[in-house]
Amino acid sequence: MQVITTRCDCGAVFIEVGLSRPLADYQPRQCDCDFCTGRAIQYISDAKGFINITTSQPLVNLTQGSAQARFLQCANCQAVVAVSYQEQQSMLGAVNIMLFGERGLMKPAMVAAPKLLAPEEKLSRWRQLWMPLQLNIHTAAKS
Repeated sequence: MQVITTRCDCGAVFIEVGLSRPLADYQPRQCDCDFCTGRAIQYISDAKGFINITTSQPLVNLTQGSAQARFLQCANCQAVVAVSYQEQQSMLGAVNIMLFGERGLMKPAMVAAPKLLAPEEKLSRWRQLWMPLQLNIHTAAKS
């Protein structure tokens, strides 16, 4: 398992991603919706990998399109760090690879058009492709 790490633009959110293959094997997905293109977001996921996100404050949760997925955004710098889907007790997600310096080692991004999929088709695709996502919020205790 290869582990890569980064932080959001302001450094408040730490992201750790475990990947089962070398980075050169991955081709990021570039969603063609206005939300993602306006923020220059590209995603990768690996069903055999993981995403761990650690932050000292709650992330902003944004929804778009069918409102099934949540885009996790730093409250300080507004960087979208990942997209997630909560299913019962587990969370799945894809990470915004544009925050990682290693992104140049991957294949060029392919354009994806999830808005063309029905809501159930999106869920099926996410269950197949996205990876377990763990969100750790460590707030300072108040005295």
